[in-house]
Amino acid sequence: MPKHAEHKVQSDRNQNLLQEGIFEVGRTNYHDWIVTVCFYAALHLVDGDLADNYGTYEVGSHSRREELVSKRYSSGPKNIQKIYTLLSSESRRARYDCDSISPQAAKDAKQLLVQIKQKIK
Repeated sequence: MPKHAEHKVQSDRNQNLLQEGIFEVGRTNYHDWIVTVCFYAALHLVDGDLADNYGTYEVGSHSRREELVSKRYSSGPKNIQKIYTLLSSESRRARYDCDSISPQAAKDAKQLLVQIKQKIK
């Protein structure tokens, strides 16, 4: 099972991808992919923190991760439950609902990722 360092590497790779020109909100039509990549970058930050601080190395599913986020991150200095849930929901909408994702939603996803990253270091 991946450990904190491996999750951090994957999160960093996802965040580096967001720096590529094709992921600039004003220059792309792939806003759905911006939201999706932001979510997976956040997911790996969360999984790494769960592994490092709570001994949870195998989350197993998105629903299990959401339970853990609700349990571990709903209060205190790492209170990310609401913003993680929002980013997860937007990513699910982008991936499965075939909804049009606006440039503003992509900008918002990037900001949610920044907030999560600030709280989970």
